Amino acid sequence: MNTDKKKEQSRKRQQALRDRRKALGQKTITSVLSSKEYEMLTEICEFFAPPDQPLTEDEAVSSMINRFHSFIPALRITLGNCEKCSRELPTGCDGFFKGDTQCWHTLNRMQLHQLTRPKNFVRTIKVET
Repeated sequence: MNTDKKKEQSRKRQQALRDRRKALGQKTITSVLSSKEYEMLTEICEFFAPPDQPLTEDEAVSSMINRFHSFIPALRITLGNCEKCSRELPTGCDGFFKGDTQCWHTLNRMQLHQLTRPKNFVRTIKVET
């Protein structure tokens, strides 16, 4: 098989893959990870995988996105509204009143990143005996 024919077949396969992904509404993202972050991702893939096969990196990232996104409704309730502008947090005034002592963006914006679990989050662990 000559190289031109191989290139043409490869191009067609890649185009078919792009078309399938587009039809499914899938998007491709690229992320640059430090070596430590990549090690952590690899550990996540191994730890949360079924016994017979590891998760792919795509599956692990997708799983993490879905899990953390599920926290948003409870976090919105926990955050409530800004005392200064009375708008829903974390958006609030979008920093318009930043610097004002009553503005959430002045006092608490960094705390959002520390809210790893909503108040009503319950961890359940099954222990089989």
